[in-house]
Amino acid sequence: FSLAGGRGLPDLLFVTNSGALAQNIGALEANRALNAIRAAGHDICEVSDTAPDAVDLVRKRLQSRQNTKGVVLLGGYDVVPCNVVNVLSSSLSTALGPSMVEVDDDHFIVWSDELYGDVDQDRVGEIPVSRIPDSRNSAAFLNALSAPGVSVGGVERFGVRNIARPFAQVAWNVMGGRRNLNVSKDFLYSDVNPQHLESPLHYFMLHGDWRDGRTFYGELDDQPAST
Repeated sequence: FSLAGGRGLPDLLFVTNSGALAQNIGALEANRALNAIRAAGHDICEVSDTAPDAVDLVRKRLQSRQNTKGVVLLGGYDVVPCNVVNVLSSSLSTALGPSMVEVDDDHFIVWSDELYGDVDQDRVGEIPVSRIPDSRNSAAFLNALSAPGVSVGGVERFGVRNIARPFAQVAWNVMGGRRNLNVSKDFLYSDVNPQHLESPLHYFMLHGDWRDGRTFYGELDDQPAST
């Protein structure tokens, strides 16, 4: 095991709660990952289990570091908490009424990691943030951390977006590869084939099942796209 397959990475700040991570994937496996990160010369910020405290700790660490190029959160929401944001103001929510708010499956609540990259407290991230969820599976977690780089030349990508999320096409257009972005409704879980799964580049803009981190679905309950 080596971080990023031995690739040289820019200066990154890794963020986790090592105790919670160990509970999810095992103490030996968690230590193996964290030791490899330190051996590669990166800093690890230990955080609490509450989002405001965790964000504050990371912000202070970032303010003391001048060359950090990115923040990497290690573990799921029970390890490094996310920020739960209601994107509707109280006045707008009242104006729309309960029936309109409930039209959205998530009731306009967004789970966001952006504040972990917010250095100046303007609630906009200045530094990109990534999360490597542990999925309570040590093999999946260590594989994600040790993944080698991908040369995009000639690579076949695979992606699916929710029919109600056309903006995903913008992100898809800057990725390497030739395949078109599939749209959930026309593209179903039954359309996934081995060639799709073997692609080194995957992109999904779908709803995730909070009970099962392996399942994603589109906008319509009667026509899910699970992968």
